[in-house]
Amino acid sequence: MRLGICVPFDKIDEAAAYGYDYIEPSLGSIATLSEEEFEAVKVAAKTKPIKVEAANVMLPGWAHILGKETNWPEIREYLTKAYRRLAELGGETIVFGSGGARRVPDGLTNEEVWPQLICFSRWIAELARENGLTIALEPLNTKECNIITSVSEGGRLVEDVKDPNFKLLADYYHMIRENEGFGGVETYGKELRHTHFHPAIGSETAPNPEDGCDYGMFFRKLKESGYDGRVSLEGTPNFGPAYKDACTWLKSLMPN
Repeated sequence: MRLGICVPFDKIDEAAAYGYDYIEPSLGSIATLSEEEFEAVKVAAKTKPIKVEAANVMLPGWAHILGKETNWPEIREYLTKAYRRLAELGGETIVFGSGGARRVPDGLTNEEVWPQLICFSRWIAELARENGLTIALEPLNTKECNIITSVSEGGRLVEDVKDPNFKLLADYYHMIRENEGFGGVETYGKELRHTHFHPAIGSETAPNPEDGCDYGMFFRKLKESGYDGRVSLEGTPNFGPAYKDACTWLKSLMPN
């Protein structure tokens, strides 16, 4: 397994110095740069010891993909540019969380919008393929979204989309909030392409042995499911030197 951290590009040197294997910024932080700013980032990225290997927050708040009030032209333009830029930075994976964008509108059921969600997912999978990327669908918790709120539900969508560039993510934080257990990971381990975890609920500190989370168990369950890829640490509002010790400790918990 490889341990990364979700921080902006301007924190890449610190992340490398602390021992992380890659960074995972938001896709928006890349997409909204001016052309001049992006070119500067692209040049700088070539000199760094680690890379931008993934990006999260695929869709901004103004994007709505389900129901009647969708803004497809703007979404198409935004993602086309964003995917191209991530690919040019050497990225490989885009996390499709974006709970607000995929929220089911009032008056509709999840089953009613499911075909629309499949259609959108197949389109972004094709766009990802054109750029050498893969989508990793992130199940969220029910306080953040009202559809795809378990690894099992995410696995169902991945199976319905049936595209090699549309895969699944498991996030330990959301799994804890939903008391989900590891059944979904065990069932859909072959579909996992990316993973997230987060310090204890409500915590703004770096992961540590006293924070109440069994990260080692999460890593072991992933390994048992056949997953041996990227694991990204989220929730880093106070990113600083404490994350160096956290990196060393977390890597010691990862199975060989």
